[in-house]
Amino acid sequence: MRKATFYSLLHVILDNDEYSLLKKKYRGGHFPIVPEKSLLIFIWGGHFPIVPEKSLLIFIWYISTQDTLLAIGDRFGIVSSTVMQIINNLLYIILSLRNKYIVWPKTEEEFEFIGNGFRRYPGVIGAVDGTHIPLKVPTNQHDSYINRHQQHSINLMAVCNADKVFTYVFVGFPGSAHDSRVFSNSILVQNIERYGANKYFKDCERYHLVGDSAFPIKQWLMTPYKENHVLNQAKYHHNHCLSGARICIEHAFGLLKKKTTC
Repeated sequence: MRKATFYSLLHVILDNDEYSLLKKKYRGGHFPIVPEKSLLIFIWGGHFPIVPEKSLLIFIWYISTQDTLLAIGDRFGIVSSTVMQIINNLLYIILSLRNKYIVWPKTEEEFEFIGNGFRRYPGVIGAVDGTHIPLKVPTNQHDSYINRHQQHSINLMAVCNADKVFTYVFVGFPGSAHDSRVFSNSILVQNIERYGANKYFKDCERYHLVGDSAFPIKQWLMTPYKENHVLNQAKYHHNHCLSGARICIEHAFGLLKKKTTC
């Protein structure tokens, strides 16, 4: 993560810390007081504030490395219970912002603006795909979370526009679940089936999503023709254009993982 990105994220978090969670005092650890000559004096125990920059660094380190709370506490000079409190507080703040930054288009102007970004495939308002987020799992649940790469993970399904901005996110299924299963059980698809596609696409004969062959084809979801080796020129051209429109979601996942990797 670049320094500018770090401080941009920090400012957003501070501006939305309505309960002053990052200003509270934490227990334990060793804290510098003042430098005296060439020595730095530390005090132990008590309750002291932790600067927001350090809190955010602790949070990023936690989500990036999956270190234990004890190891993170040793690294940053605080007790493990304080690490847990900082992580929970930042999670609370960040999750409270999800409806502000992850927004599905609503107006005709928004649909047209997003559609203009997908120049190679008409009527697209988003590309959908799934990715795996590595994680540590309880011993008795190893099999459920093993993905096709033989690693433990949790499934993340998302939709993004041509600018790689996420407009929908659904997370929670274990890594062993196929993309199509995660998709079918997502709140987005369940609501479309319950209330109709036009609630989310204005006019599903004009607007739609694009996805890879792992997803089922629907009136509002375009997927590629299968069996490339027997396709005629028109179908091959369709697949080529759809792939060009869909690539933005893979780039978005790549940027997301890059920013949260130490």
